[in-house]
Amino acid sequence: MQKRTQEEWLALIEEWKKSKKPLAVFCRENNIPKNSLLYWIHKQKTSFKQPSLKRSSFVELKDQKTEDAGIEIRYKQLWIRLPVSCNPSFLSCCLKTLKGGR
Repeated sequence: MQKRTQEEWLALIEEWKKSKKPLAVFCRENNIPKNSLLYWIHKQKTSFKQPSLKRSSFVELKDQKTEDAGIEIRYKQLWIRLPVSCNPSFLSCCLKTLKGGR
């Protein structure tokens, strides 16, 4: 059995399409395993529709403005946003209050 490259398979698919012959007839006349050609037709449809990622697929994240930076506490329906420079004892007091201990 002859080992073909991807380019050769794609060329065979184009040749089959141009021939307008049934797949089985084209394969028999060209001594090509029908299932192999079907595999490459399927592969062409699925892999070539998806855009190739030539660039990095990572998204650049930009720093938040300094004024937006802070500590955010979410508890049930309550949201508290404190500045980064928040006094640790004040933060502790907020957490204790949310927990139920005053």
